[in-house]
Amino acid sequence: MNPVITFLQPRRKKVSDIEFLAVKESQGKLRTNTNTRTTTGDGATLTAGASPDKDMYLARAVVTINTPNSTFNGSCTAELFVNGVVVDQTHYVVAGQISGGSGGIVTSFVYEFIRGLKVTTGQIIKIVITEDVVSIQAESTLVVFEEDPGVDPRI
Repeated sequence: MNPVITFLQPRRKKVSDIEFLAVKESQGKLRTNTNTRTTTGDGATLTAGASPDKDMYLARAVVTINTPNSTFNGSCTAELFVNGVVVDQTHYVVAGQISGGSGGIVTSFVYEFIRGLKVTTGQIIKIVITEDVVSIQAESTLVVFEEDPGVDPRI
């Protein structure tokens, strides 16, 4: 094909992350899970569909660690797991007196894990709080979209 003709052909329109996820949601392909913990253990967890088979793509994985009004010395570790293997991790440390009023949240630490991971039927993506102290609250959220196996996820 003549390179000039190829150059003059209209380009595919780029869409923002929000537009992309809105399209996936309107197609019924978007899934989310949110979990709040004050102790160690599993946070947000999603499994790629098995009936029918689905591939699952990670659009967003985030943990928000909230520190309430208190005297606090400690840390919190959150890890992103795919099929039991750690693929990303964050560690948050606070020391000293935190004061901000009567019983509300004083500080928040937000960490966004890597994204764009793909898992296949039956595989699991989850965020796990592996180290925590009683006075921290960790909220984890996963946002994924699913496609039939072999289907190109681009719009």
